[in-house]
Amino acid sequence: TFDLNPMMNRYCKIDGILTVVDSVHFLTQLRRERPDGAVNEPAQQVAFADKVLLNKVDAVDCCKISETLAAIRSINSMVPIKKCSIGKRPNELPLDELIAIDSFDATRLLTQEAGGSLLPQKKQEKSPDEATSSCDNSGCKKKNCNDPDCEDKAAQQATSTSTCGNSKCKKKDCSDPDCKTAPQLEKHTDIGTMLLEMEDAPLDGQRFTAFLQKIMQERSIDLYRYKGILAVRQKGLIIRYVLQGVHDVSELTFSSEWPAERPVKSQVVIIG
Repeated sequence: TFDLNPMMNRYCKIDGILTVVDSVHFLTQLRRERPDGAVNEPAQQVAFADKVLLNKVDAVDCCKISETLAAIRSINSMVPIKKCSIGKRPNELPLDELIAIDSFDATRLLTQEAGGSLLPQKKQEKSPDEATSSCDNSGCKKKNCNDPDCEDKAAQQATSTSTCGNSKCKKKDCSDPDCKTAPQLEKHTDIGTMLLEMEDAPLDGQRFTAFLQKIMQERSIDLYRYKGILAVRQKGLIIRYVLQGVHDVSELTFSSEWPAERPVKSQVVIIG
């Protein structure tokens, strides 16, 4: 709709898609029974997101926050997540974290690719000698960590007297139905993130275009987001292209000749 409006295209651009997730109700809505063929709206909105605001974190316990985070990650493993309480502490959510996302900017995608993968990588932890964590988790290696989800699993298992079956729970005789380890979310939604890679050789441009057109014709409704960096052989050279798309609307943008110092690797991330 945005792309079809000339006036909007002339003066505006899509910076990114923000999705607000309600920590209290998200899991219930995600698992709600639906008729065959019905859209799972919460899963779909997370799949489209460039950034997720996990709201009302002050209204739930850490177990439910962890479970909600796992559910979001199972749908969209790329999306940054910001915990917040917009109603009570809006000042803790700076504007610069809501704007200038540049999710449709080819330069930003190239920057991600320069790190080796379009999917986020776990940061390498510091050695125990370098750790100066201030949280209660003796195994934490983050400096000045105050993350409420940062917990020592071994210590919890040793001290827990809960009867609810959740090894993280410290309550005695807990019978809270929401106090449980994260379930297998595949039974609630079939939306997920897939990374396709081809290394050490460039793509055949015609064959890749035929492949992309085929899946857009057959499954465009299921392609919520897709983006990639392609190494394509063209007239004896290896050319770098940037791919971005939503459903059956895709854009393939020329970037440059493939950098001689970088290994040849094509990557496409599909959320759907």
